[in-house]
Amino acid sequence: MNHKRQSASSLIETIVVIAILSVIAVIGIGYIADTARLYSTVLAEESADSDALDTFRRMRNEVRSLQMCTNADSGTFSFVNVGGVTNTFRLDGNLVTLNGYVMARDVTAFALSYYNSTNGVLTPTNDAGRQRIRRVGIRLTINRNGQPSDWNGNIFYASAGTLR
Repeated sequence: MNHKRQSASSLIETIVVIAILSVIAVIGIGYIADTARLYSTVLAEESADSDALDTFRRMRNEVRSLQMCTNADSGTFSFVNVGGVTNTFRLDGNLVTLNGYVMARDVTAFALSYYNSTNGVLTPTNDAGRQRIRRVGIRLTINRNGQPSDWNGNIFYASAGTLR
């Protein structure tokens, strides 16, 4: 009799192969999920950083045209520019606005501080105090999808209408 041997896998071998492939698939899916989560986090950080920097730059550019400061407190900075237009930066809820137009969203902190020419802290409550401002300190925090971006900066100006 001539018996041919058939090659086939047993049930145990098949189960072992399925188990190994399942472990590899779970590890691979974990890497893909972690990569997607990291991408989302980096994207949120990038968006918050970009908004914070754009807001600071816009504020700096607007202050270049300052002629007269009309209001300066911890959450509002108003001034008249060379064209006679009053510009007001303000925190409205979780928005930083310029004359009511949104400059930044998802703001969790916005604080303004004022300094004189010798870097002394000012609390400008009247026209004389506001005219002594030579530096505006800005603290801005934007929290986008749980990713905060903290920005601290200064705007310097030597006198009304000039920025250094």
